[in-house]
Amino acid sequence: MVVATTSTTEPALAAIVPGTQQPVSTATITPLLPPAPSPTAGGLLVSLRLNSRRVLVIGGGKEAVGRIFNSLDAGATVHLLAPYEDLLPQVKAFVDDGKSPTPSAEILREEPYSLYDIVLGCSDDHDESVAIAKAARDARIPVNCADVPDLCDFYFVALHRDGPLQVGVSTNGCGPRMAARIRNMIREALPKCTGAAIAAVGRLRTKVKMLDADLANAGRRMSWVSKFCDLWEMEELAAMNDDDMEKILDAYEKGEEPPRKTGVLVAGGATAATGGHHAGPTLYLVGGGPGDPGLLTLRGYHALQSADVIVSDQLISEELIAVIPKHARLVFVERKVKGRSDAAQTDANLLCLEELQKLASTPGLRGGGGSVVRLKGGDPFLFGRGGEEALFMRDAGFRVVVVPGVTSSIAAPASAGIPVTHRGVADQVLVVSARGEGGSLPDIPPYAPRRTIVVLMPVARMAVLAELMMGGGGGGGGDGEEGRGFPPDTPAAVVERGTCVDERVVEGTLRNIAARIADAAVGSPALLVVGDVCSVLRTSV
Repeated sequence: MVVATTSTTEPALAAIVPGTQQPVSTATITPLLPPAPSPTAGGLLVSLRLNSRRVLVIGGGKEAVGRIFNSLDAGATVHLLAPYEDLLPQVKAFVDDGKSPTPSAEILREEPYSLYDIVLGCSDDHDESVAIAKAARDARIPVNCADVPDLCDFYFVALHRDGPLQVGVSTNGCGPRMAARIRNMIREALPKCTGAAIAAVGRLRTKVKMLDADLANAGRRMSWVSKFCDLWEMEELAAMNDDDMEKILDAYEKGEEPPRKTGVLVAGGATAATGGHHAGPTLYLVGGGPGDPGLLTLRGYHALQSADVIVSDQLISEELIAVIPKHARLVFVERKVKGRSDAAQTDANLLCLEELQKLASTPGLRGGGGSVVRLKGGDPFLFGRGGEEALFMRDAGFRVVVVPGVTSSIAAPASAGIPVTHRGVADQVLVVSARGEGGSLPDIPPYAPRRTIVVLMPVARMAVLAELMMGGGGGGGGDGEEGRGFPPDTPAAVVERGTCVDERVVEGTLRNIAARIADAAVGSPALLVVGDVCSVLRTSV
């Protein structure tokens, strides 16, 4: 290998230029390193400030590119050791930009290593990597050798950067590609304004410290700003302006609790005015999805993990209940039964209000903080009466955050192998509830061969629903309802506890589906799917 090194006096990026390479033989270097700790052992994750520290990068290939630029981004002075002709164009551009380094020492001698704070080996030759690691460790310098976990004193993380925010994911050398995949999942889950929100909080912290610079008050400052961060949504923090900051600083100076943003956050960062300011706890209206906890959204999961109280529907799956943290108090609402649907809904509203009021009067949370999660199946706004609950809490003066959920009307059929739309088979979907306001039957339109019908909560009314759909113009729809003209042999399927481990699917036609679910003793939660999509995957394979 032909290598050379550079002057350590270069303040930014030092590198090799043509004509300065010095040959170095590695034939006599054959040390074997002692076994390193298992790569699965947990590493100490820190954010290391490299202000003006010297980082030696050995190699100029693709592995070196990221390490060079990440080190520069962290404020380091980077020195490159590699043949000029091996450098990638991105690196050569920096080398050729007015840099005139001179060679100083050989690669495997101890002296040059002792001049650096970190050594990054980027060679694709294993023997060279071994030699680099040994020389660095002999000089007591932390070393990382690309793609050789056993030779690394530390690992690089898969990094997400958004302004002052840095999120790093490490697999401790087991799977860099998996780290990148997980990093991408986290990035997609974060609100787009997260970096801006953190930058705004940073400005506020600086202003608070300037306002109250007494070291004796450091504990109060930290506690007060921390509480403030928990009260505002990311979108609100990101939009914080100078007027907001003046009001916040005024509250701090007066010894008051951190103020809330005026209004009730209803969904997606949109704010609805309450007609007044309320600094009490928050109600999170969370859609729990169809039952499989793996289909709970990340935002829903985070709301559950931070909740003080969780008010849950009784039909929430046991698997999802198991996700609830032990510190949270779990309360179940009364199950809605025939004739008591509206009364049960009122009771649920009052129960949530009572829990919010308890939190508002808790000494440690007085003036703000704390949360109640109203956990509902599927999505709270699809036949979940979530809108009514949001309005009720808004009128009571509490802030409501809506966390959408995966609706069972799509997910449960999909889990059962039924696509609710399919090219050439169905191009529209109608989702209805088997029991409308006042117990009425759903208003199902006349039969259309390319329309899929999904009926939620159908079990108790299956025979009536089937008769309603099959009856022709005025023919025996049941309860005086006119029939909708569906062919009796229209495929139908009932999915019970869709997406759960004990999911069941009962298939048939409109003519016999009621009898079949009765024979199978199907219970709730379940839904009915009607249309040719019920059999499309079975007939096309």
